[in-house]
Order: sequence, then C-alpha cells, then structure tokens
Amino acid sequence: MIQAPFEYQREIAMMADVAITLGIVVALAVLLRKGPVAVFDRFGSNAARISTLLEIGTGLFLFGAALRQVLVA
Repeated sequence: MIQAPFEYQREIAMMADVAITLGIVVALAVLLRKGPVAVFDRFGSNAARISTLLEIGTGLFLFGAALRQVLVA
C-alpha cells in the first residue's frame, strides 16, 4: 500500500529529532573536549580504573537484560 506524503510526517519528525540531538551532542563534545582531557591528565590512572569498572558494570547490566529477555519472553 502506498502512503500519502502526509502519513510520513511522524517518521520525518523522528529522524529530524535524532539529527538535532546528535548535532547537539557533537557540538558539546567539540566545545567541551578540553575539560575531560584535563581531568585525565590530572587523575589518569584513577579515571582509567573507574572507566573500566563502568564498562564492566554496563556490560553485566546489558547481559542481564538480554538474559532476562530470553528467559521471560
């Protein structure tokens, strides 16, 4: 079935929202990149450990969510 152009408004609005959000994230990352660099210069080893722990925690959380999805569904 062929949709009329006005039926695509929701999809176009969602894509525009994603584009705007990603544009804001990129602009903030470029403008504020000196802050994290200074933190890593000052507290490099501690920040690396914390980053590793966050990555492990995130991985375990995602694994648990996927496992739950498989077992419950």
